[in-house]
Amino acid sequence: MLVVNVVGSPGCGKTTLLEALLSRLAGRVRPAVIEGDIAGSIDAERIEALGVPVVQINTDGACHLDAAWWPRPLATWPIAPSTCC
Repeated sequence: MLVVNVVGSPGCGKTTLLEALLSRLAGRVRPAVIEGDIAGSIDAERIEALGVPVVQINTDGACHLDAAWWPRPLATWPIAPSTCC
């Protein structure tokens, strides 16, 4: 399983980059996204519109995801490890 962390300031194009990359890789990989956001789910909805499984984490003001945030999305991961890659 390959994991890529995309980090940048708000509005820098992270979601646009993911949309373009996921569209180009459609049918060649089985991607899933863990979307972290201070509030809301707009970016997760954009990724989900591509047919990519996504788990949303709202950080309630924290600017990044750290280890304490990972148990919930991993417990509800939208793809089974046996189907990955």
